[in-house]
Amino acid sequence: MSTEAEWIRYAIQLLASLEALKKSGSIASETLSIGDSLHDDIIPAKKAGLKTVWVNRNGRRANANKDYVDFEVSDLTEASRLLSFHNVNGR
Repeated sequence: MSTEAEWIRYAIQLLASLEALKKSGSIASETLSIGDSLHDDIIPAKKAGLKTVWVNRNGRRANANKDYVDFEVSDLTEASRLLSFHNVNGR
């Protein structure tokens, strides 16, 4: 992140993740956050302690950000299957 606007967007997303956890009474480490933007969705969610699912529609490489990605899927159908698997297996 190099611009002030990117930092502000990141901070807003991080705060939104934390507020959603607080309101729902959810436990961060047991909550999945699904997003298609590494910088706007995945990194803030991971910093808030959530498990992350990156919807990588374009087959990009996460490179330096790969540590923020717990699961990678190519579309929302695949994300849905991942959620179903985790609900059945209790993970």
